[in-house]
Amino acid sequence: KKSCAHMAAENGHVELLRMLHEVGGKDLVMMVMKDGSSCAHSAARNGHVEAMRMLCEVGGKELLLKVTNDGLSCAHGAA
Repeated sequence: KKSCAHMAAENGHVELLRMLHEVGGKDLVMMVMKDGSSCAHSAARNGHVEAMRMLCEVGGKELLLKVTNDGLSCAHGAA
């Protein structure tokens, strides 16, 4: 199942992501789904540059380097 942060990222809702981060902290933004995908995967896959920018500010390199169970990074989704 997707977290609320994954759904916000998937749909490019930057302000909602900011609010979720304020309330839920970094842990909420860093959560991964069962397949290993992060919020950054969701944002990148759907071309949401501003959402990715916000997620990078919060999660930094740690978030960008997360890979799915299949070994794919968010950069793979953006390509």
